[in-house]
Order: sequence, then structure tokens, then C-alpha cells
Amino acid sequence: MNPSIAFIANSGMTPLFRALDCALAEDSHRCVWISTNPMRTGRLRAEGVPDGSLLVLSRKDARTPPADEDQALGLFGRCQADYGISMADLVYADRILRTLPPAQARRYLLNVALKINDFIINNNVKLMYSECTWAHEIIAAMLCRLHGGRQFLACTVRVPSERFAFFEGPQVSDFERVAEPAEAAGFLDQARTCRLDITERKVRPNFWHWWSQAPTVNLAMLRKYGSKLKEFVLYAPVDPTCKSLSHYLAHEQAHLRPWRHLAARIRRVFEHAVPGERFVLMTLHKEPEASIDLEGAPFFTDQIAIAKTLSRIIPTGWFLYVKEHALAQGDRPVAQLASLKSLFNVRLIDPMDNIHSLIERAEVVVSISGTVCLEAGVYGKKAIVMSPQFYRHLPTVHHARDLSELRAWLQAGPMPADPGREAKIDAFLAEVIANSYPGVFSDAEAVAVVMSPENLALCRHAFRDLTRRVFPPPEP
Repeated sequence: MNPSIAFIANSGMTPLFRALDCALAEDSHRCVWISTNPMRTGRLRAEGVPDGSLLVLSRKDARTPPADEDQALGLFGRCQADYGISMADLVYADRILRTLPPAQARRYLLNVALKINDFIINNNVKLMYSECTWAHEIIAAMLCRLHGGRQFLACTVRVPSERFAFFEGPQVSDFERVAEPAEAAGFLDQARTCRLDITERKVRPNFWHWWSQAPTVNLAMLRKYGSKLKEFVLYAPVDPTCKSLSHYLAHEQAHLRPWRHLAARIRRVFEHAVPGERFVLMTLHKEPEASIDLEGAPFFTDQIAIAKTLSRIIPTGWFLYVKEHALAQGDRPVAQLASLKSLFNVRLIDPMDNIHSLIERAEVVVSISGTVCLEAGVYGKKAIVMSPQFYRHLPTVHHARDLSELRAWLQAGPMPADPGREAKIDAFLAEVIANSYPGVFSDAEAVAVVMSPENLALCRHAFRDLTRRVFPPPEP
């Protein structure tokens, strides 16, 4: 059997993946699918994906004893040796699995590993395109590599935000290099423009404009909650990525966001930077977030605990400015925000305050994986990132692998003067541009431009190009 290419259906990414699947099929590649949602599975079947090319996973896998537990545990042992990701990591990273009884979560992982392993072998999967948000996606990525294949995650490079690159494996660590090293020099002018867009024109990434609105009660919100009822009734009992009503009420609580946001404003929980103060800037992530739960593990998954630690170890006389994520307004209970604000030498900064002015004034910028550390690096500002992000290669960005490294980098003093720093930043950005592709790769159901003919053409070109580079051509 010729090698095949696998796609994993994932909510609003599925329409875009399906368009890319069709483009690769035009090039005579055989594409197969892994799905969890009955509606999307039905659409794939209706569009001609045969049952032999479709693996359907179910929440029922959490209630069924695995056919061969020893084999499944052996697979996880080999994957952990390869990637350093344990079964516990998978449970904590999956926003639904983490809420299940441990025995159910364990059965689900063992069953899913066996099914995906057989699917990869039977379909000779040697290339996989997917997100790495859910446990089954991470398992599939690891098993694909275990069997000699490669798995890629397409992700925006953030600066510039209208380009995306391919990253291999579950973590957005290092992008796949699709250009020769010498080719990056041809992008230096474009890189300099990107740097000045941030440092002089104060440009924010496109996704910040798409997502960073304060939560309000409006017709769109009511429609969204109405559609959730269908998910609760039809899909949650079988789809392991679909939240049940009890999960929604007990854990996600998105219906409370507008009221929490309003309460935070009434109680004046947030404040603004104080002129003349020296501070470390820490930006919070919206949760749940894969870059925290997987890439930040095992030391940097609790943002509140990190803030408490930073408040203890920052230099005397400095403050810790903790800035809420603009997209997370209303996510956290007001009591949690108030407790964070009550910490010694901590100020809870308004999520809509200008990030550029905060970066420029900060002594150090800290985040688990946030774009703010990339932007700080472009400014030439000292930054500490707590997961192995690709922009850790900027001259002033440091990757802290554990708490001791976090303390060491934080207390190491200011960055020494470097007259060649801007040239090094431009060289890094030129390398990013040379090894990325133009286009918007995002949730097709939330960002309208994704499925526009122009953007689809760009995405098809990128996937065809990478496939040609890393995948053997089909035999006649």
C-alpha cells in the first residue's frame, strides 16, 4: 500500500483541513481521517471519505476495558521515551479528560492508543496534519513518529501574523526549515519592516484584533448558547471533545463571562501602571491552553502559582505587573483576581492597557508562551519564556526550563549593550519569514477570511509544498 496522509478533524479547523485534503488528493495522494464528532464524521462520509479511511473515536472508549492493556502501555512507554510526554501529561492537557474519574481517563487513553496505532499501521500513515489540543491528537502525533512518519502542526508565526509555519510534534518549538540558510538574506528588508511595525508603529497581531473584545450579552452570544444545547444533547454523550452540560456549568462557565467582567469593572479590580515604578511584566494566558498544559509542564502550568513565585524572587523595590489576557476577560472569578491583586508587590494590570508601553517600561517580560515575549525580543528587551517557543532564539529571550533557571535569569541583571542587536533581530525575523508561508491558518468557523478563495489558495500552496518536500510521491 502506498503511504497515506492523515488529517484529524478538530472543530472549526475541519473545513480548512478538508479543503487541503482535497487539494492533496488532486495530486494523487491518499488521505485518511480521524474524527470524534458525529456531525463532522457524517459530513466526511457524505463527501466521499470511505469507512476504511476513517477512524471514529468515541467517549465510550472511557467505559470499555482495553483489548490489550500491555500493548497499549508499551506504546505509551515508547512515546514517553521519545517525547517525554507521559499519560498523566495527556490527562492534564485535555480539558475534558482531566475532569473524568482517573480510571475512565486511563481506559480512554489505552483504547485510543490501540485504535490509532492500528489505524496508522493499516493505512501506512507516514504524514499527519493536525492540531495538538486534545489527548487523541497528541497520541496520534507520537505514534505517527513511532512508526516512521512525521506529524506537522501549522501555526501562525505571530510576527508577521499573516504568515504561518509548520512545526513537527506536539510542541510549537522549532519550525520546519523549508529554505536554505542563504535564502533568509533576501528577506532582510521585510524583516526590518516587521521590526519597525512593532517598535515604531506599535502594530498588534491580527488575531489580537479578532479575539480581544470584552464579553457582552448580545444576540450573537444567545445564538451561541442556543447551539450549545444541541451539542449537550446530541454530541456530548459520544464525542470525547464535546463538553457536556455538567462540564459547561461546573468548569467552563462561559455564560458567566459578561457578569464577571462587569463585576471586575465595578469592583475596580484592575489598575494601571504607576509612573516611575520598576516592574517585571507577566502576562496571563487564557485557559485552558495547550501551550500551558503541555508545553509548560511540569513546572509552569499554574499561572497563579507562578505569579506568587515571581512576587517572592523579583529584586527588592520592584513590582510584579500581572496583566490579564484581553481574550480572558470574564473567565476568572473576581475572587481569584482579587486574591492575585492582594499579593505583596503585585499589581493586576487592566487587560486593555497598551502592551507596547508596558513592554518598553518593563525591566523584564515573563510569560509561559505568550506573544508578548516575542514582541519584547523584537524590542531588544530582556524576556523569559517558560516553554521552548521558536522565538527563544532571539538575542534577549531566554527559555527557563525550571524554577531555578527562572530565578537565575530574572536576577541576572540587565542585558549588556549590544550595538549589533537590531541586526541580529532582523536576521531572526528574516529566517522566520523565509521558512514560513503567507496566509491565515486559523479556525474557519470563527475567522471569515480563512475560507476565502485567496486564502485557501495560499494554504493549498503551503501544504502542497511541504508535502512535496517531506513525503514520498505516490507510485503509479
